[in-house]
Amino acid sequence: MSEGIVIWLTGKPAAGKTTLAEALALRLQDHKITEHIDEILLLDGDRFRKRFGNDLGFSAEDRAENLRRAATVAAWASYDRVVICAYVSPYESSRETVAQLCGSRFFLVEVNCPTELCEDRDPKGLYKRARAGEVKEFTGVSAPYERPKNPDLVVNTAGFTVEDCVTEILSTLVQKWKP
Repeated sequence: MSEGIVIWLTGKPAAGKTTLAEALALRLQDHKITEHIDEILLLDGDRFRKRFGNDLGFSAEDRAENLRRAATVAAWASYDRVVICAYVSPYESSRETVAQLCGSRFFLVEVNCPTELCEDRDPKGLYKRARAGEVKEFTGVSAPYERPKNPDLVVNTAGFTVEDCVTEILSTLVQKWKP
């Protein structure tokens, strides 16, 4: 059995985190990097919050607690899995906590995309609702998104295809992680 890894994708809402996470999971199933790993686990922020964070709001404290819960699951699962996490995770302090919980198995990817394009892509209409004052503490509108200070990788979903971004993630990951 080999030690796994936590691949944490952070970025503004609708930047492409979940799309990249799902494509990365599919690609990893066929990639030699996972031949000694039992499975790939995908943790998505929206899905996780509905199941394990439905008692939380969107204040900075509640967001931090939601991420702490997710990081605890990811760290535990990463002993023998590749864990791909897609979370807005807007605060540097929360990402630092996540990194501490995951330890040396943590790989941070910033999914960078201009706010205007995120708004155009927004499948749930949340940006529009936030700008109308219907959604409080929405990241990128009424709540901040702090770009990571030292990500392992930055991928730009505005200028590159999903496949290009996944290839870049895998290429960098292979250089940094030896299962």
